[in-house]
Amino acid sequence: MEAVAKKLGAAYYSPRKEVCHEGACRIRQDGNVLYRDESHLTGFGGIYLVNQMSGFLRQILASGKP
Repeated sequence: MEAVAKKLGAAYYSPRKEVCHEGACRIRQDGNVLYRDESHLTGFGGIYLVNQMSGFLRQILASGKP
């Protein structure tokens, strides 16, 4: 998806980039559990990622890019 977005000149956000680095994904942030199971976020995890995404969206809106 990232390659397609880049080809089209669109912004792309991957929540994986917030929690995974070099093939390993952390399961906690600030002592709080991010995942309920292997593919579902906890309430904290969802709020954490929404906060991260909102910063990304603010940057996109400020830049004027699609």
